[in-house]
Amino acid sequence: MAVPEKGLSADLYEPGGLARAVDEIANAPAAIVAAASGLTDAELRYKPSPEKWSALEILAHLADIELVYGFRLRQIIAQPYSTLAPVDQDAWSRTLGYGSAAVSELMERYVCLRRANVALLRRLTSADLRQSAFHPEYDDSFTLADLVTFMRRHDPNHLAQIERLKQQAHAGVLHGV
Repeated sequence: MAVPEKGLSADLYEPGGLARAVDEIANAPAAIVAAASGLTDAELRYKPSPEKWSALEILAHLADIELVYGFRLRQIIAQPYSTLAPVDQDAWSRTLGYGSAAVSELMERYVCLRRANVALLRRLTSADLRQSAFHPEYDDSFTLADLVTFMRRHDPNHLAQIERLKQQAHAGVLHGV
C-alpha cells in the first residue's frame, strides 16, 4: 500500500492559519455529503477497474479514516512520542464490508466523528502543532501539524474522486459501457 506523501500546509504557523485549516476540515463533510446525495446504486458501486474503489467504498473509507484521525489526534496530544498504529486502507476495504455499507450510516458516522475531531482541533494552539508521535510507515515522527495537513487535504482528494466516478458511472450507465 502506498503511503501518502508527508508535507505541511505552509500557512499553519501563520496568524490565523490553524483556524483556517480547521474551518476547511470542519466544512469539508458538507461537500462530500452533497456529492453523495442522490447517487443511484449503480453510481455508488461503479468501479473504473477492479483494484479501484467505488464511491461507496470511498464513503466507507472516509468514515473509518475519521476514526483513525481521531485516535491519532488524541494519542499525539495525550501520549506524545508514542507509536502510531499503521493502517492498511486496502485491507480495511476488503475485510470490513465497504462494498455493502449503508450510505446514510456511513455519512452519519463520518459527520459525527468529524464534529468531535474538529472540537478537539479548535483547542489546539500553533505551539501544540509540534507535538508528535512515531509513525512506522514513515519511520519518522508525525506531528499534529502533519495530521492537520493530512486531514485538510484528504477530503478534497476524495471529493474529486467521487465527482469523477459519478461522471464515469453516469456515462457508462447511459451508454451501456
